[in-house]
Amino acid sequence: MSEANGTILLKLSGHLIDLLCEDDEGVSKEALETLFAEAGIDLSQKSYSQQIPETDHDLFLHEGVESRNGVLAIIISGEDWMPVMQTLVKYGKEIEAYGSINHEHGITEFYALNAEGETYFELIDFEASFNTEREEEIIADWLGLIPDEIKIIYPEVFEDNQEEDD
Repeated sequence: MSEANGTILLKLSGHLIDLLCEDDEGVSKEALETLFAEAGIDLSQKSYSQQIPETDHDLFLHEGVESRNGVLAIIISGEDWMPVMQTLVKYGKEIEAYGSINHEHGITEFYALNAEGETYFELIDFEASFNTEREEEIIADWLGLIPDEIKIIYPEVFEDNQEEDD
């Protein structure tokens, strides 16, 4: 598995936060299936199930989780999280999801699904020079969809990007 890292933020109900935090090493497929169900995504539909990677393990790895004020931060480890976040922001509802993931092959993806149902998914591929000229615009658009409340709860997640945006 290629290396990818970043932090994703999920605003969820307490029982779902507890479920996603059960394992110290990762989030189980079953917990992710519950998350998708809560987000209104039926993984039995072929179009959705193709979005989620088949893994040879039962855990989507992380390097830590923390919950503050009903918002769960997951410091992800591994590229398996990229299609998870893409699916959440493209098809989800009734939850909030934010974050960015950096892939070792020079790709950075930005995700937002806010309470108003506005979604954002964009990527910059630094190796292929795709969207590199739009980097400031992409970061500004992404940050514009993230509520100030979320930025205040987890300022460390946005510090580097806000400095670039200023």
